[in-house]
Amino acid sequence: MYKKLFVFAVVAAVFVFVAGLQNIHAFVPTLFSDNFDSGSWSSWTQHDSQWSITNNDSHGNGSSHRKAQAIGDTDGSDVLREATSTVGFDTLTLNYSYKIAEKLKSDDHVYVEWYNGSSWTQLADYTNRDTSDWASVSLLLPSGANNNASFGFRFRAVLSSNQDEFQLDDVSLTGSLIPAPTGSISGMKFNDLNANGVKDVGELGLAGWTVTLSGTSTTAITDQDGDYTFSGVPDASYTVCENTQATWTQTYPTSDPTCGNGTKGYSVTISGGNTATGNNFGNAYYIEHNGMWIVPTSGDEHSTPCGIVLHDADVAVSGVDNGTTSIHIPAGAKTCSADGSNFDLDAIGGSTPSIDLVQDAAGRPAAVIQWGIPGYGLTFDSPITINLYVTVYWTGHTLPVYRSLNLAGGWTQDGIVPPPECVVSEAGYCTFQATKASYYLVTGVGHAYTGYVAPTPTPSVEVTPTPTPTREVLGPPTTTVEISPTPTPSVSPTPVPSQTTQQLIDSLRARLQALILQVQQMGGRVLGAEQYISPTQYTFTRNLSFGMTGEDVRQLQMYLNAHGAVVAASGVGSVEHETTYFGYATKVALIQFQKSANISPAVGYFGPVTRAYVNSH
Repeated sequence: MYKKLFVFAVVAAVFVFVAGLQNIHAFVPTLFSDNFDSGSWSSWTQHDSQWSITNNDSHGNGSSHRKAQAIGDTDGSDVLREATSTVGFDTLTLNYSYKIAEKLKSDDHVYVEWYNGSSWTQLADYTNRDTSDWASVSLLLPSGANNNASFGFRFRAVLSSNQDEFQLDDVSLTGSLIPAPTGSISGMKFNDLNANGVKDVGELGLAGWTVTLSGTSTTAITDQDGDYTFSGVPDASYTVCENTQATWTQTYPTSDPTCGNGTKGYSVTISGGNTATGNNFGNAYYIEHNGMWIVPTSGDEHSTPCGIVLHDADVAVSGVDNGTTSIHIPAGAKTCSADGSNFDLDAIGGSTPSIDLVQDAAGRPAAVIQWGIPGYGLTFDSPITINLYVTVYWTGHTLPVYRSLNLAGGWTQDGIVPPPECVVSEAGYCTFQATKASYYLVTGVGHAYTGYVAPTPTPSVEVTPTPTPTREVLGPPTTTVEISPTPTPSVSPTPVPSQTTQQLIDSLRARLQALILQVQQMGGRVLGAEQYISPTQYTFTRNLSFGMTGEDVRQLQMYLNAHGAVVAASGVGSVEHETTYFGYATKVALIQFQKSANISPAVGYFGPVTRAYVNSH
């Protein structure tokens, strides 16, 4: 039976299947096989005339089995030859069975030989013998036969008479697949203490981390030095990725490919068993607080002179007079102690900004924010940006900015990025940059501020109850409030244009009006109040709406506060703290007033109808 093509197909399939297996020599493929049962020489490259195929007395026996034989005077030599490439194979063995029916004399020979591409070499010589029974032989071929595209073997008969006969059957050539060349992929993982993406001196490897080779289920674990190696890698293209761990971030590599877990990796091609080295990964340990990822430069987050912010971070605090203050720390910013001492990153990472709106020495709103480590000097190599809400009282004004380690004084503009000032936005925000922490002050008087200043106390009011008159229908008791004449307080002129003496008088008058209205709403009355609160009526001449500014806005807030529609109970917009900005609180108070006065629509727009009502009341 003809087997040559079938055998090579099987060998090729098996070769693909077992590629990459380490114990590949356990499989023994057949490169050539012929038991002559086909009755054809098609498996052979050459057969001379003295060689024939017969079906009697074959090695396999039976009428369907055949053998080859060389009989008679060969008149030189007659050859049965096969040329077979052995590329990809080694440990080659030539197998066959033979029988000598008639004794071969000393001048009769049957040679078994192999070809290396340039010459023939003898493997066996059958001469001067007879073998009445079949004998089976396996000849291990020399190493030159391995992986040889020009390999061949032959049986060469040199017979001298017609009675000489050599019989041959079950010829095969077997070998072992040569494993495909394999390469290796290696690298290391290092602790990037300063998160700069470079393995600097003193930065050690990270042990126990898992690295994955894509396209396979293969993983490697870094050793005590942070090294890893994939060995026996077949020719192909791969992606090398690292497995992530909590509180660590990758700092190297920084370019594609992107792995399935979002980290960056390496594209590696193994060809011809090459070695791919230097596939390194850098990782930095960080702590996370308030949206900041901070890496200690010393490797100990609880005692380090510096920390590096890995990503842009915004730390915010809200709920102070409807304003939200935020601090922006840029990625890569390095914060250090001013004196080089160690500090705990938890202290800065866990620091929540605290902000207070207070009064400065002249009774005007001022803003103080603390962020960092109270009483501790911190520096930033990249400026941080502070968006500090100082209220719309200061809208349009240029205000100085100061810094201090604490609230006890020592205010300075050192550490404030020049110019150390800000122009307050319409929304009431002062934006500036700083390279030092941790208290910041924005105020109209700057460094004269030395701490909290209590608001101006409200004048004392003596309330004397009076008898309730006889009435048919009982109602709430009437209360009489007597106000002792009190001279108007002397107010020193101030260079700050946002509050004049007249404005202060108007504010005090508005407060008195509010108190009187409160007493009246309680069912009481105020005796002699008119002599204290007989101002010249302010006349409104334009329509007002949300977002507008001007003195008429401040007068509108004073009117609302004096007529029961309070803009704010305290702080900005309250009595004595009215502003020139028509904000959300003003709109809400105006809607309340419009509803109480039956002005429609009550939508918080100070238009002709509302303006006419206010000017006449």
